[in-house]
Amino acid sequence: MPGNFPMAVFRPGSIVADIRGSVGSETYTRGQGGLVVKARSTPSQPPSAKRDQIQANFLAVTQAWSVRLTAGRRQAWQAYAYQYPRPNKWGDPIITSGYLAYVRCNCALKLLDDTWWIYSPPKLGMLPMPVFTMQFFSGCPIELDIVLDPTYPLENHYFLIISIGKTTNAGVSYYSSPWQIVSTNEYDEGTWTPSLITIEMDAWAGGLAKAWAKAFMFDKTTGRISKPFQTSCPVW
Repeated sequence: MPGNFPMAVFRPGSIVADIRGSVGSETYTRGQGGLVVKARSTPSQPPSAKRDQIQANFLAVTQAWSVRLTAGRRQAWQAYAYQYPRPNKWGDPIITSGYLAYVRCNCALKLLDDTWWIYSPPKLGMLPMPVFTMQFFSGCPIELDIVLDPTYPLENHYFLIISIGKTTNAGVSYYSSPWQIVSTNEYDEGTWTPSLITIEMDAWAGGLAKAWAKAFMFDKTTGRISKPFQTSCPVW
């Protein structure tokens, strides 16, 4: 059937009480100022070795669900997804499939090493969201500094996986894509390796006035993962 298909998630009210996502040529989100509607964009994805590796990892993980996992392990992932629902865009718990939980976990693991696998689901649910502040410095090289909330309950072999977006004008209040992973940082015995301060990167982000970053926490040992936290700051 021709035409644009809705991709948004909405709450029904007298008409619609709230909405997130894209419908047709428009994208809906909510920020501090209320509901935001912007033109829907289709981000470009320039060729790169990193992009190709991530796509290869995704293909390998999805195929391995039926090739590498036993029926018992697939059932264990289904039980895990039912026991630990993920929060949706409004923070309400929703049950997703065990297949998606398995893919999410292994794709995160392969950002660290594409030869690693986790076959069994974690014993516990999601990790807390890693709230952080940031500073972004233009220069040669460009530098990102991350300060994680000091109350975050860290354990050895937690990884903070950090992505940056394209810089925008200062007045932009919402950013969705594209993103590029710039650093995978491991916590061990009180130290981050590499450091969360002075993360160097290339000029991909551009040269506008506002920088965007997001990060999620991943436990390499168990496969537990968090939802990503996203924030922005002026470019210095």
